[in-house]
Amino acid sequence: MNTYVTLNNVEKGRKETDMNDANRYIFECLVPAEQAPKLDVTQIPWANIRIGFNSEFKSAVVKEIETSLYLQDGTFHSKHKGVRIVADSATLDNGKLTINFGNHSIVGNHNSNLRGLGDGGTTVRVISEAIKRPEGAFEQGDSKQYVRLYVYCGDYTRLEMAGLVESWNTGLNASQKDMMAYQKKFSSIESLLKRTPTGVTLPASGCRKFPDVSYYSGDPGDYDITELVQMVCLFAMEEPRAAYAGTGGCLSFFDGDDTKGKFQKALPLLFDIMFLYESIVFELPDLYNATGKKGTGLGRFGGTRPIEKGQSKAATKLPFTGNEVSFTPHKAWALPMLAAFRGALDWDSGEPRWIVNPLMLFREIGAELYKLILKAADKDTKFNLTALGRDPMLYEALIQATGNAAGKASRKGKYTVAGR
Repeated sequence: MNTYVTLNNVEKGRKETDMNDANRYIFECLVPAEQAPKLDVTQIPWANIRIGFNSEFKSAVVKEIETSLYLQDGTFHSKHKGVRIVADSATLDNGKLTINFGNHSIVGNHNSNLRGLGDGGTTVRVISEAIKRPEGAFEQGDSKQYVRLYVYCGDYTRLEMAGLVESWNTGLNASQKDMMAYQKKFSSIESLLKRTPTGVTLPASGCRKFPDVSYYSGDPGDYDITELVQMVCLFAMEEPRAAYAGTGGCLSFFDGDDTKGKFQKALPLLFDIMFLYESIVFELPDLYNATGKKGTGLGRFGGTRPIEKGQSKAATKLPFTGNEVSFTPHKAWALPMLAAFRGALDWDSGEPRWIVNPLMLFREIGAELYKLILKAADKDTKFNLTALGRDPMLYEALIQATGNAAGKASRKGKYTVAGR
């Protein structure tokens, strides 16, 4: 049975045919805020694994949405990027938008839906919660509030759907980063990057200077500042999968949500983290291939599901180590692999310290860690890369395995770190 939703009093609706496929089209329109609860996770399918927020903890993003919603100045749709949905089809008639999700998605089953809400879930949840509050908590002011809605219609495959959701949710509203750069909020990171790189993972003979970093949208750089913030957040946030979920959330954590100051405590490990990340990407294919028949090219590694199904085959330079790989690493597997080495960190003193050299430990257990990722991928018969990168059980298994290996190596006196 097909799933439908109808939104009333839609304004500024327009239909645009996809320039690459005449059978696909996009509806863009403004939906009255009071209609937004019809898009909640209990009403329509969601393809976004982030199903809202905990009312006991409100992130900077949630607070910003609430503030602009209650202003009732009619500018809500201009201040927020809106909601994005993928559907089989949609029709607009006299201000009434009817969306057909087909019969391949289930309301409430947000992990692997082929159709549904792919971005903007927090906006929908904020409005839904506001409307549930006592009368007067959310009233339409003199200027009606609208939510901008995009409905992508057509025969999108599961891989295409995963790609859309991934790009929407790991992207960044450029103004957030640019404003933080303008306000000099990245100064602690800038100061660190001016130093000569040092760390337990770096060669004893010394290392090249850290690559150029872009702080403003459009500026050149080997790395974007948001990537560096995300890498540190993998080790500083309570849940590493929250760091994978999007750079916007990482910036919010860095810019105020980090009430325990863990980001700044983990920041001195940035050189280690980035060198370890590039080393994982470069060395993992050989480590994994060494566990069996190598084949040709990327060998067995290239034939695994995360690589074969979700990878770009474009060559990628790794600017800090100076290496290059023949593929573009997907964050859905690369970031969980890096986050695994939270298990090699000791926070008992209040400051993070490596239990053993994480790079040496990776060279011992890297192939086994990747097998844990493959096991998680095999559990999902429809294989959603977005869900893989946000799988809490995967992170738990990786961190536990690394923690066990780090403890064992430390007891044997292997991969020792000065000062321990």
